[in-house]
Amino acid sequence: MASSEPSSSKEGVAPPAPLEDLTGYLAYLQSKLQPPTRTAAQLPGPSDLSFHRSLDKSLAKELESAKETVLSTINQLVESINGGEGSARKSAKGLGKSRAGSGSGQDGKILLEDLVDADAFSRSLGDVVDSLLENADTCLDEYQGRVKPRAAPSRKDVPSARPNDSNGISTLGPLPPRILNANINPLPQTRFATKPDNSREKQWERNLMLGKPHAKVPLTWAPPPPADGEPAAKVGVRQGMYCAEGDPRTNPYYYEIHNFSAPSHATEAVPALPDIIPPPAMDIKAPTGGEPAFTWIDTTEGMSGLLAHLKEERVKEIALDVEHHNFRSFQGLVCLVQLSTRWGDYIIDALSPEVRAFSERLNDVMADPSKVKVLHGAEHDVLWLQRDLGIYLVGLFDTYHASNVLAMPQHSLAYLLHRYVSFEADKRFQLADWRIRPLPNEMLFYARSDTHTLLYVYDCMRFELSKLVSTAETLGGKDAIERVFELSKRTASKVYAKEEWDPNGEGREGWKTVWKKLGADEAVGVDERWEKQGVDGLNRTERIFRALHDWRDLVARREDESPRYILSAQTMLSIASRAPTTKESASACLGPAIKKRATDVVAVVERESKAWEEVQKAREAKLKESLMGAIADDDEEMGVAVEGGAETLPLWPQQEHLPRSNSGSSLAASLFGDTGHEPLPASSSGPSKPTSLFGAAPPRQASTSTKASTKSSSLFASFGRSSAAVDAVRSIKSELASALKGILGPSSSSSKLRREVEDDGDDAREVLSAPETVAFVPKIDRREGPSTSLSASTSTNGARPAVEASRAVSEAEEADSDKDSGEELVQVSKKQRHKADRKEKKKKRKAIDLPAEVGGEELVPHDYSKDISVLDLKGGAASSTKRQKKEKKKKKGEREREAESSVAPGKERRYANVGTRDRREMAGGKSQSFAR
Repeated sequence: MASSEPSSSKEGVAPPAPLEDLTGYLAYLQSKLQPPTRTAAQLPGPSDLSFHRSLDKSLAKELESAKETVLSTINQLVESINGGEGSARKSAKGLGKSRAGSGSGQDGKILLEDLVDADAFSRSLGDVVDSLLENADTCLDEYQGRVKPRAAPSRKDVPSARPNDSNGISTLGPLPPRILNANINPLPQTRFATKPDNSREKQWERNLMLGKPHAKVPLTWAPPPPADGEPAAKVGVRQGMYCAEGDPRTNPYYYEIHNFSAPSHATEAVPALPDIIPPPAMDIKAPTGGEPAFTWIDTTEGMSGLLAHLKEERVKEIALDVEHHNFRSFQGLVCLVQLSTRWGDYIIDALSPEVRAFSERLNDVMADPSKVKVLHGAEHDVLWLQRDLGIYLVGLFDTYHASNVLAMPQHSLAYLLHRYVSFEADKRFQLADWRIRPLPNEMLFYARSDTHTLLYVYDCMRFELSKLVSTAETLGGKDAIERVFELSKRTASKVYAKEEWDPNGEGREGWKTVWKKLGADEAVGVDERWEKQGVDGLNRTERIFRALHDWRDLVARREDESPRYILSAQTMLSIASRAPTTKESASACLGPAIKKRATDVVAVVERESKAWEEVQKAREAKLKESLMGAIADDDEEMGVAVEGGAETLPLWPQQEHLPRSNSGSSLAASLFGDTGHEPLPASSSGPSKPTSLFGAAPPRQASTSTKASTKSSSLFASFGRSSAAVDAVRSIKSELASALKGILGPSSSSSKLRREVEDDGDDAREVLSAPETVAFVPKIDRREGPSTSLSASTSTNGARPAVEASRAVSEAEEADSDKDSGEELVQVSKKQRHKADRKEKKKKRKAIDLPAEVGGEELVPHDYSKDISVLDLKGGAASSTKRQKKEKKKKKGEREREAESSVAPGKERRYANVGTRDRREMAGGKSQSFAR
């Protein structure tokens, strides 16, 4: 057997360190695995081993010893991988249960049979190997930033710094309100020597009062204008989350920043990774202790000592971070500046008036190109340092840009701290109120930790950048480090600018932008309305919302508060929608902290509501005036005046009216019912009452014109005298006859009806020539029996046309029912029966009592109390329906028997015992069931 002792022990060569040279270490492992792999490949198969074992007993003993050694080594590996003896037994216990006769021992150790059997191997060692591979994948994902690292302890598992202290901050859940928004009065900015200028008109300006240290060009130097095609900077437009930016060419250190060259100690002297020593970990219970030393600075003396330390030659790198607050300030204010060197950690209280007065002197080191300023994500930090402290950075190394050059999957500072120092920062404190003094231990711990290890992260990233291999697409080595400095120049040359006020509301926080987000469907088309008519084109809610937005901006600037603190966007929407007009109703929309502003809010709402109503009244008056002008123009083109006394043209030509009676009835009333007008007084011109084809026509007021009255017409003009009326009646009769002829076809009934219609011409003349005409139209009851309802108006003649017309309709319906016949014999019997029914109906109609005025007898009212109600029948409506069906079926059987009795001689035997439907089929027709 070949020896498994590593050759390194014989050669005395130590393997490469995995942290320094991972590729060399993997090659070393591969070289050590190759010899035993080649030796194992030379071993004979199982059958050959059995043969040799039978020949040589010493070989059998050596094989047994080797087997025990291999099994012992495998069991030790499995136990160490699974974290103990119990885990190893858990990995192997499935073997004893799954396969009878397996070699699993009582203690769960793996035996030889478990290794040579494929199924047992996949259930034991296969699972162990899979868990190793999965763990390796997880570690790679953690290293590349795809998942959150598991090595760092979770903040949720760390007990509170002061669990028994009522002022302690819980490690679970959101921060308490006293930490998120502390009640600090008076506001810290009221103590500043230089008050912030929040006016809308004046832009922010910063003059270096103490000169320009490390200047390569004087302050009077003007940068060249933008080249052709280079976009101009958008001054006063918010670029990020908090700040607006100006033209970077106005930065007093613009020339020095862009002509900066990275110092040699940053690009060449890159230490090896094992030589980089991280700083000692901090204690959350004592955030001001430990190494390096910690210093809190809030006085002029402290600032002078810090400046002296930063000017030391040994200080070549400075780590910086800024904590900012913007909820209780219009432009925001810097609260803390964290600063670290390799010999100490410092926190500067930027709310101290003494610190702010001294801070500009720090440009002696911050503008020094020989000292590297290390920040992470400095896009806002450089702007805040300029605005509040007058600090400019030359020689910036932004670790955010370094993470991009290294193609890291995440670029946050929290990720970098996880990656390099296994530290998990509590990012809840990003939203904390950093104006609190003194700072709680938790907040102090968080603030110090941002820069405590930042220089160590800087060294690790420089090492990784120096190990990059240059390709056609990426840079490596020294070029990669210089690339980070080059990208950081754009960040360092940024210039702070106060966000401009846009009356059109187009800015990031403009009224129109906020309204579009919150207004939903009501905000659709606001751009078009504003562009066409300005504020007068807005609806009431939009107008109030815009006024509230303007009001809160003015108040926030005057009191140096953020607009969100004065009035939130949701509160503005609620007020604009409800439009409260009293202080109580406005207070219901406001929070308890701003109820004192209810009076001002009500004044804004009332002012805008009144202005909106005036705009609506003016718009309605203008619309009415334009409509009246359009009507006047149209009437002038038609040649008809619109004043009173004018004659309204009818839709059809107006004809002479028929003679009226004292009662005011007319042909229109007799044919279509009364129009509902009161009779007008007679005049010399003999006007007639306006009539309508359907129902009542609206009365028309008399004009004050010199004319006696105003002529008017309905949809159809009034009939002329008797000749025109006769023609109209004949036309109606002819159309009715034509319609019935098309329905009934040529028959004796239709011929009779046509003759009756022609004979009615003389009757119509009599009706029209009579002084009083009344139409007598009985309501036809199509059920059997005489009609019991008549509708008539007083008349001396004219009942015949209407009665005869009703007869014609009835006969037409009866004739139409005669068309549905089946067999010829049955059809003959039906005709006879219907003929008898018609005679009976005629007799009944003659028995109808007519009024005395038309030559008949007086009508006898029907006594409905003697009628039997269906509900009174036994069994209700259901039993009545069944009884009707039985009677109908009985009558049908009687009709069939009558039809059978009328069969011609010689056919009785042919149709004996055959149903009616089958007889039709035997006679050559189709039965109803077959037709269906």
